[in-house]
Amino acid sequence: MSFDFTKSLKSAFQNKIYKSSSKEERKKEIIKLVLKALSDKPERIVGFLRFQGVKQKVVQFLTQSFEIKTGDMLEEFFTSLFGFHYTNLTKNINGLKCDQLFQKNENGTIIIYLIEQKIRDDHDSTKKNGQVENFEHKISALRAIYPNALIRGYEWFIDDSFKKYPDFYKSKFNEFKTGKEDWFDGGVFYGGDLINTLCGPETWEKFVDAYNVVKKEYTSDIGTIIGKYDFDNDPLDVVLPFYKNKREKGLKIFFDSSYEEVRTALFSGGMMEDKLMTYFMEKKTKTAAFFLEQYKLKHGGE
Repeated sequence: MSFDFTKSLKSAFQNKIYKSSSKEERKKEIIKLVLKALSDKPERIVGFLRFQGVKQKVVQFLTQSFEIKTGDMLEEFFTSLFGFHYTNLTKNINGLKCDQLFQKNENGTIIIYLIEQKIRDDHDSTKKNGQVENFEHKISALRAIYPNALIRGYEWFIDDSFKKYPDFYKSKFNEFKTGKEDWFDGGVFYGGDLINTLCGPETWEKFVDAYNVVKKEYTSDIGTIIGKYDFDNDPLDVVLPFYKNKREKGLKIFFDSSYEEVRTALFSGGMMEDKLMTYFMEKKTKTAAFFLEQYKLKHGGE
């Protein structure tokens, strides 16, 4: 049985990025993410110091969020890949979370593999020492838990097109390894060499081919989708169901003065507000009473 790269990547995409590969369903997911961002993190979107428009700011916020989700998706995928070739272990060691942790038994000797993976080596210089210290803490914790095992530790940057601190990481790794050669080895890797070493020749190439296929299937221009969507008219029927399930705090977007720029950008025609008023008129809940009261105050007691 061979490892199914495409199937595993699709599963990771659906778990961490988009639930559906359907373009229409992805549009709905993106609009829901906009509404969730405005509801859960309004301070990241609105404010008088924000010189971008609301839709532009939301696109920036979601783009950053998708960068993080891509890292999570790749972690899930490679966990599946390593689990096919090795035995995955629980990723929590003494409260420290590992990106990848697995083992194999080689002629009666247990070998433990730790991989700390990042998409690129392009982070702020102030963080690189913290990453090294974090990696070393995990190796030391593994040594305490598995005193008779050989430990292989790797710092891995998946995208090898950007190498900011390779000399720094390699020198720190060699410094840490000194005196531990009888039980510890590994290295700093960029791109596909680590995967081909651990999982066999051409494994990386198979991953890249499958990733390009799946990425093409799931790619969405979130800027265009958000920019063109009529939130007030709500043609995909996403906005109304979202706010039907919100309590008072989530509905303040239609009344609170701090959300004026959001209303101007997304609900300037007042259609969504009217739809919600019609919906809440038929409800006998605290939330409905709040919405109807605020609506009357806003519209002069209508």
